[in-house]
Amino acid sequence: MDRGTFLFGTINSLGVAALARPARRVLRITAGPLGHDLDPYLDAEHGVDELAWLYADGLVGWNDGLVPVLAERLPEWSVGKSVYHYRLRDVRWHDGRHVRASDIADAISALRRTPWGTREPYVWVSHVRVTGDREFEVHLREPHDDFVRSFFGPYGYPALPLIRHDAGRRPIGTGPFAVRRRPEPERWLLERWTGSPRGTSPLDGIELRLVTLDVTANVQLIAGEADIALPLPPRPLGMGNFRRVRRVTSTAVLMINTAGVLDTVAARHAFAAVANVPVLQRAFDRERTSLLASLLLTSESDSAFARLLEFHPERGAALRALMGDRELTLVYVAGSPAHERTMTMLQQQLKAVGLRSVLRPYPAFMYTGSAGPLRSGKFDVAVYGLLYRNNPDLAADWLCRNRPPNGGNFARWCDPVFEGAIGSGAQSRAIERIYSEVGCIPLSRAYENIGVGPAVVGFAQPLPLVPATYGCVRWDLSAQRASL
Repeated sequence: MDRGTFLFGTINSLGVAALARPARRVLRITAGPLGHDLDPYLDAEHGVDELAWLYADGLVGWNDGLVPVLAERLPEWSVGKSVYHYRLRDVRWHDGRHVRASDIADAISALRRTPWGTREPYVWVSHVRVTGDREFEVHLREPHDDFVRSFFGPYGYPALPLIRHDAGRRPIGTGPFAVRRRPEPERWLLERWTGSPRGTSPLDGIELRLVTLDVTANVQLIAGEADIALPLPPRPLGMGNFRRVRRVTSTAVLMINTAGVLDTVAARHAFAAVANVPVLQRAFDRERTSLLASLLLTSESDSAFARLLEFHPERGAALRALMGDRELTLVYVAGSPAHERTMTMLQQQLKAVGLRSVLRPYPAFMYTGSAGPLRSGKFDVAVYGLLYRNNPDLAADWLCRNRPPNGGNFARWCDPVFEGAIGSGAQSRAIERIYSEVGCIPLSRAYENIGVGPAVVGFAQPLPLVPATYGCVRWDLSAQRASL
């Protein structure tokens, strides 16, 4: 199951009738993970790890950015760091016992007996040193930038929460619901738990049923036997039964090489002014009827982003003076109509203000290769796509220490203010810095449509099931059916 898998659900007419009853509010979920258990420590399959967030919490979590959950605070981060200090909140397991630092060490030992132990970030861990009842250190074999957000967190792949087991091997967590019964091999009953650091759900419980075929989930939805299916292809059901939530999966941008012709902030600002960005966005994605270009869902309201979109062709003279007799090299992937349309339009815009440029298409296999323009720096402006792992994964694409050949900082853009913002989790500040320095210009962003039954708040989280399971405390069964 990859991050491109869809998450879909419905409130059908029978489901709405059930929601209107004053009885216990139990959400019926049909899920189709690759595994057949609710415990990812026993069934190391994708989907099972994400469903576990219904009843378990991680050290860190997601709320429009990285936040501490079982951890009392986010551990301090710095370049090259290989030892992380954690202190746990005073939280109880579902059986009433306090969460202790030794539980982390036990969980690591349990994971090493499963395939997850060979996956990031757990394969990075050398050992866990317990330094107190609620304090511990995690020692890594070598530094890794993604460790804090992926270690027992929903940003990981696998997205594992913290779990222990009772004498009967039933999973125990600290999440918004507690696993209470398993009346059938593929059916679990979960009850609301009020002690989760993620808050208390408006639901009284969840009835979770695992299936192996999408058609089975379809039948259960149509028959009114389920309220949400995770995941479910969109077509078999009437689309009028879906509430639509959109989440971003990727962003296309114009990357600026700050070591090229546009080597000063003044030159890049002038370039952004003479480029008619809304026209370029429409050229790139003809299906968009409104502005959908940003690195984050909220970036359209950022002041730096708004300034970037302002069209001032009169600044062409200033850019000509800064460029001298040099010409801009515009690169794109050969054979991509969107790339070719956009860069041809950009060349015409530059020509209109007296600026010279040359178009250089490259085969897709060469574009990001070691000898290609992005890694060699033989470009001034390039079309590039950021695939989202972490809303989005700015650290992988923009940090100074990720410069080629070890990373993907293709634009040769390195800024200490941005570095500090990413290190402190201030993602909005980091993105504003990219825009204010004109490290890139957004073109378009790709969405997945997520249909949900109850009113789940919109998500930009990359994994297919975590948005629903992690955000389950936000489900509100008082919502009425809404069509698209």
